[in-house]
Amino acid sequence: MLCDRLILCSSPAARGSAIDTPQILDWLRAVHPHTRITSSICTGALVLGAAGLLRGIRATTHWYKHEQLRGYGARRDGGVWCATGAS
Repeated sequence: MLCDRLILCSSPAARGSAIDTPQILDWLRAVHPHTRITSSICTGALVLGAAGLLRGIRATTHWYKHEQLRGYGARRDGGVWCATGAS
């Protein structure tokens, strides 16, 4: 197992860079099958979606990014946990 838990936090600057960086998306795709829990906080879900990890999975994000998240195919339950925000 490469890591037990993978948690992607929200950050506008990091999110934009991660979505546009194939090496990061490839790393997420490679690590995800070996984690016990893959999760995100707020708009970190967009990075998981860009990596293709949310296809067919019910996921959430901040309300103003719901449409973008839906564009990644997020729909129903799966092995990824997403939370709508951080405090």
